[in-house]
Formats: sequence, structure tokens, C-alpha cells
Amino acid sequence: MKRFQNILFARNVEHNKKAMVRALVLARRNQARLSFLETPEEISDVSVFGLPNETVNRLKQAALKHSRQDLEELEQLEGDQGNVQVEFQVVEGIRFLTIIREALRGDYDLVVKAAEGHEGLVSSLFSTTDMHLLRKCPCPLWLVKSDGPETIKRIVAAVDFDLPDVAGANEALNQQILEMAISLAHAEGAELQVVHAWRSMNDLPFYGLQSDMAAGMTVLIDTEDCLEEVKVSRERSLSMLMHSVRDKVGPELFDAVKPIAYAIRGDAEDVITEKVRSDDVDLLVMGTMGRVGIPGFFIGNTAESILNQIDCSVLAVKPAGFKSPVTLE
Repeated sequence: MKRFQNILFARNVEHNKKAMVRALVLARRNQARLSFLETPEEISDVSVFGLPNETVNRLKQAALKHSRQDLEELEQLEGDQGNVQVEFQVVEGIRFLTIIREALRGDYDLVVKAAEGHEGLVSSLFSTTDMHLLRKCPCPLWLVKSDGPETIKRIVAAVDFDLPDVAGANEALNQQILEMAISLAHAEGAELQVVHAWRSMNDLPFYGLQSDMAAGMTVLIDTEDCLEEVKVSRERSLSMLMHSVRDKVGPELFDAVKPIAYAIRGDAEDVITEKVRSDDVDLLVMGTMGRVGIPGFFIGNTAESILNQIDCSVLAVKPAGFKSPVTLE
């Protein structure tokens, strides 16, 4: 069972309650260390205008007081379910940079934050800060929908076999996604669906038809037999992943969750977003890495498109060995 030992809660000015509950409950269940990080933008604004350090320190103390009050109120509502070691700190600076640097500095294995929302030409659940974190946060990131349900009832884990498997990185990422999803589904008593979207050659741009120059004819690449072979291959890959993870997490936990696996033909963007919407999913667990090992490629186009269309909480996972472009210097 996946266990989190060191959790960072990045507090927003508002819309924090459900995200705080998630962080606190996870810390209790895992007997983990929990850190509250305040990144008030107004403190940075004061610093920019060169106001006295006394003013900055006063604002920091006020922010710490609000964090502690929020936690105390939450603990009263949740009741005494075990002690959690909680630390508080206030850091000024650009929010996403501050959060990522703290994640690097503290060697956290999970960052929890409330999704802030974005209004523009295209409305999205995730703000610019959220998207920066999704692209560059070095550890798993849980963005919690502020008006989401109190309890998680349905989880979708999205896995992918299309990416180049550099040194087994893609297989390891799929396993990590599924392990986390199973652990959370078991803890929440939630239903878990494992979804893989696959495409045939005909579904890919420029591959539907191929010219046979010698015969002067056009032939269709996908025959019914070929299509069936692709379908069977993807179903086999998904089945092998499920068996591998069952062995890793243990039959007792795996069978208690009873995850249901689907290999669905179509673009991942369409398949995943439709599954999330039609099944009223509360949490999507997915990888946000497009091409392992390519410098500067911090999130895949498909992942970004999915994130811009869904309306549920997201647990985003990076592959082992991912290095954030943000550094401590």
C-alpha cells in the first residue's frame, strides 16, 4: 500500500477547507509529517515596494495565525483521530516557485493544494499557478476541487502504453499511478476504474491511407484483422499491468478494491474526459509527462488538454527521475 511520509499543504488565501481535510486525513492515515506553507502574495507586494521589514514580519505573523486557526477549527470538526506533527511557515515570493522550491528543499512525497480556478477565453478548474505546478512540481501533486464532494466515491486512473518506454520509465509510471489510485480507493472506500485509451493506425494523422506508388493504388493500412490485433495487444498490456500491480500491492488489498480495467478505442483526450464526465468521477489520477527524457518537455499535450476540460480533483504523477526546471538557486 502506497504510504506518504512527508506531505506539504500549500495554503491558498481562500477555498482551503476540502484541501486541508485531504492533507490532514492523509497525514493521519499514514502517520506522516505535515507542513503548512503560506505564500501570501501581499507580502511579496510589500517587499517589492521596499516597505520596512517590520511590516513584512507583521504580515507573516498574521498569516501564520490564520493557518493555525484554520487547522484548530478543522481538528475540532474532524475530531481527535490521532496526533499529526504539523509545521508552519510563511515564505514570500512567486507562489508556484516558492511551492516547488519548498517541495525540493523538504524532500516531500506529496503536495496538496486547493485548485484555484481560471476564468478567461477558456474557463478551467486550474489557475496559471496550478498549471505551473502540474508542469514542474517534482513530486506527486493533488489539486483538490474546492466545491467537490466531502468523500471520494469514484476514482479513475489513466494509464498509457503509447509513450516510448525509455529504460522502463513508462511502465514504472503506470505502476505508480495505479498503486496510488488503489491505495486511495481502499482508504476512501471508493470505486476505481483503470482506463487506457488506444488508437489504431487509421486514427493517427497521415496514417489512414497510404499510396502504393508501384501499383498506382491506395490501400487501407487497417484491416479488420489488424484492428483486432491492436485491440488484443492493448488489452493484454493492460491485463499484464493489473497483474503486476496486484503482485506488488498484495492480493488482499487489490482484491478488496476490485479495480475495473477498460481499454477503449479513441483519443485519450476524448476517452478520459468523457469517462470523468459521464461517470461523475471525483478524482483523476494521471501522469503529466509527455516524453520522458526530452529536455523542456514538462507536460504532454494530451495531458494538458485533459486538464483544461475536466471538472474534478486531480492527482498528477511524474515519472521517476523527473527533474524540475525550477532549482533551489
